[in-house]
Amino acid sequence: MTIAIEDVQTAWNTYVFQNASVQLVTENYFFYDIVQDSERELNRLYFNQEMNFFQALITEGQNFISLNELERVFRVEVVYFREKDTEGVNYIATRNALSLILETVRSGLGYTWNESVDLYTPQSGTFQIAQVDFADEKLWRGSLTFDGLKSESIVS
Repeated sequence: MTIAIEDVQTAWNTYVFQNASVQLVTENYFFYDIVQDSERELNRLYFNQEMNFFQALITEGQNFISLNELERVFRVEVVYFREKDTEGVNYIATRNALSLILETVRSGLGYTWNESVDLYTPQSGTFQIAQVDFADEKLWRGSLTFDGLKSESIVS
């Protein structure tokens, strides 16, 4: 069975971003890079009166394993944005949201991402959180990267 990048996106949508705990953080998630100068898009980034959203940017590549087999790599970069505050509450909320994504991928999506990959590798090391300017707002930005691996025979 050939897996398409859409299968990976469907699994992430269903088992990560539709998860009840993740929905409590924000209902706003996008599978594309937001255009910062689009007023229509910017209005969709608010949750509970502050800018608060996830992006899940999914890309695909491949590596040859042998003459007869290749490994497809589905990279999912999850980026979380949260409006900056002066007390540090939203920094902690950003940290907790990223930890929740790590746990939800492990326990909800599983090692095969609902059978869309053979296995996945989580980000090595720790996630980083930084202050960024986004659409004239000061935000916290944190990100995680996951690679889903799928081996396929290339013999006809």
